[in-house]
Amino acid sequence: TLSVIPIGNYYYVLTDTHISAYSSAGKELFSQSHGFEKPVVVASVARALVYGEGTQEYMIFDPSGLKTTAETENEIICGAVSDSGVYALVTYSSNYASQVNVYSKHHDEVYKWFSAVDTVNGVSLSSNGKKLAVATYNSSSGVFNSTFNILNYKSATPEFTQTYDNTLIYGIKDCNKSSVAVIKSN
Repeated sequence: TLSVIPIGNYYYVLTDTHISAYSSAGKELFSQSHGFEKPVVVASVARALVYGEGTQEYMIFDPSGLKTTAETENEIICGAVSDSGVYALVTYSSNYASQVNVYSKHHDEVYKWFSAVDTVNGVSLSSNGKKLAVATYNSSSGVFNSTFNILNYKSATPEFTQTYDNTLIYGIKDCNKSSVAVIKSN
């Protein structure tokens, strides 16, 4: 087992070969082979996003099973899924350091954000899927510097930005309607 993610009355279990969902009573809701060498799962009350680290492929599930499979143009770095079913994928880019693509629960692209210099290493969506939090980093003379941004889908300019010198952001997580947790070194 790689990951167990409890979500309300059920939980997702990710292994080297399968993604499964179980009721809180332990009844298997579905089990499916994912085929990823280095699988990753992120989940919300609405969906689970499963992707292969360093691949272009991903899968979207709900407690009843597979909803869709798709591919990105470039290798996936990380991803997030909101309680409303909106999901985001961070990938490398041929023209930028990295990019973030946000998709509706119907799998239509609703927003793109590019980082020209810094690499995006963390992403989170508000529970309603209407705002995006992004962590980026760069390195200069062996020192990591990170930036935390909050964006809406109307502009590429962040609503809020916080820079952390000599620090690496390890992760970000939506906590509730008005706060985001930033996990960083130091």
